Amino acid sequence: MKVFNDLTTRGVRDILVAVVDGLKGLPEAIETVFPRTTVQTCIVHLMRNSLGYVSWKDRRAVVAALRPIYNSPTAEAAAVKLIWLAMRNALARKTGKPTDWRDAMSQFAMIYGERFTDARH
Repeated sequence: MKVFNDLTTRGVRDILVAVVDGLKGLPEAIETVFPRTTVQTCIVHLMRNSLGYVSWKDRRAVVAALRPIYNSPTAEAAAVKLIWLAMRNALARKTGKPTDWRDAMSQFAMIYGERFTDARH
């Protein structure tokens, strides 16, 4: 927080957007000193941190699957794509009955219509 307080003493009155790397406490420090600032996590750091949980042999496939999500034009489109990815992966692993997942995907498609089918591509 000292860094942001120093910025205010140097004349900075506001920060419009702050892109952070996931360092704990940094968003809170920014919001304390500059409460109107929009704070978001850098997509590169988010991807690197997420891939830490993926085995090396699966990384290329996971990155390819995540790319449509973080390239989505809106948060809503990204959420739909994320749900689609989760359902697709669960069906591929056959953790439940395939027909149950197909029914769930059909129900989801009925509720969200075009937003769901557009997100699949």
